[in-house]
Amino acid sequence: MLTHFASMQCFAAETPKEVVARFCKLDFAGHRLSSASYPQIAPLVMYPEESGWDTVLGVSKYEIRNQTIEGKAAKVTVYYEIDRAWPLEMERINELSNATFNLKQENGTWKISECVGQPRVSSDYLCIKYKYCSTGS
Repeated sequence: MLTHFASMQCFAAETPKEVVARFCKLDFAGHRLSSASYPQIAPLVMYPEESGWDTVLGVSKYEIRNQTIEGKAAKVTVYYEIDRAWPLEMERINELSNATFNLKQENGTWKISECVGQPRVSSDYLCIKYKYCSTGS
């Protein structure tokens, strides 16, 4: 029981930026694409499980940038280098390069409070898993 409590304390001590970093790492690895892998995302968010997405963004890399905290609310900005949309093409795809994550602190734990839109998945993953290997939207 002590181990469980210690791990909860460690999770609760995470900053908003660290929560977003964990989310982005899982998203990049494709965990938002399947209900089977979504349970790893669920502890990081406040909203209900997402419905299926029609389009996924292929990302070559991402960078967590700014964090602002005001009381029990926070915003974290992430820059994505998007090189494709799959399976549907999207106009003005570059407008999705910056995403702002809104977080709230509840019982000492930071969680993402609003869905940030389409999954942003590694372009390599899209190529290997779905055979979508071309670049461009």
